[in-house]
Amino acid sequence: MYPIPPSSTMNNVPTVSTNPPSKRRRLEGRKVDVQSQFESAFRVLADIGKMSERFLPHEERDIQRRVQLVIQKFLLCQRLTKGKAEYNLGLIYLYPNYGKLNGSIAVGYLEKANQEGEPLALFELAKYHIYVSKDQERAFSYLKKAEEHYSEFFDSSSLLKIGELLLKMDGDDKILKQAIGLFEKILANASSETSHLNKSRVKLCEIYLGFYCQLFTNPDEAQKYLSLVPKECAENLWGELGAYFYERSEYVKAAKAFEEEGEKSKFSHILFKMYYFGFGFDTNFEKAFIYLRTYVPSKLEISDVNNLSIDQKNAIYYLGVFYAEGIGTEVDFNQAEYYFSCVRKCFKGLEEVIEEIKVRNLLFV
Repeated sequence: MYPIPPSSTMNNVPTVSTNPPSKRRRLEGRKVDVQSQFESAFRVLADIGKMSERFLPHEERDIQRRVQLVIQKFLLCQRLTKGKAEYNLGLIYLYPNYGKLNGSIAVGYLEKANQEGEPLALFELAKYHIYVSKDQERAFSYLKKAEEHYSEFFDSSSLLKIGELLLKMDGDDKILKQAIGLFEKILANASSETSHLNKSRVKLCEIYLGFYCQLFTNPDEAQKYLSLVPKECAENLWGELGAYFYERSEYVKAAKAFEEEGEKSKFSHILFKMYYFGFGFDTNFEKAFIYLRTYVPSKLEISDVNNLSIDQKNAIYYLGVFYAEGIGTEVDFNQAEYYFSCVRKCFKGLEEVIEEIKVRNLLFV
């Protein structure tokens, strides 16, 4: 997080000197160009950033000197910029990039910025009370105030940011209801950007999958929002939804959710089991074979099989059986022999594997 420049509308702001009397005489009759002071400060900050990345010990004193120069420039602009100077000073003391970390000073400047009407200060104050002071009530009050401000002219980006910060707090009833209302507000507004709409749906899906509080779990609501999200934005949530249904033996819903998941190989061993045994619907050996084949790496080297999971090793054995007996596919003894040879590499002997699977029923966890 780096300090931000002020709006260009801040040029030609009347000067109010904050310098001590000894320096005031030198500035008497001279206007302070606020914009140029800020631009100069940010050029110095950019140099500090480059020097910090190099992390050369002999430059540490120079970095501190430059930080002090930036602070002086921001102090010169105080009360001339409607809270921008205080906000940027707060960031310098809030984050360790500039070696001036001091939470109490940072909060003091950010409070002043808030009083001066700088809305970005509300985000930083909320984050400070979420992550540092652990004062949820104060964090919540700042986020509510931020929501009121950004709702006036509807800034969907800032409202989404507020909702995401609400979800960083301990999810009690009041906080989650506020977050749900905020995300639904974004969805209801026609001016919201597509990316903000999708992120809001994803967050609502997470809430209704019980990620933040089990009391809000509602898989049907989760599915409603998730069905409107492009697969590339779904963040593995179809798999989470499928797992929820599978654990509760709602196999038809589970299969549908697993099949919607973009990376099917993560759940194909479960889909194989469902179609092979007919969990919730008729058996389908063709689909069972497809998902079984998906679960085994496509470029399987015999030398690599010992690095596979126990589920994948078992899948190799069953592929051999499927090819040998023509289950869901045509009989192919060459493929069967290949997979059985892989099995022998996994275990001491094929007979032992078959017996172990029969005795322990190791047909996937």
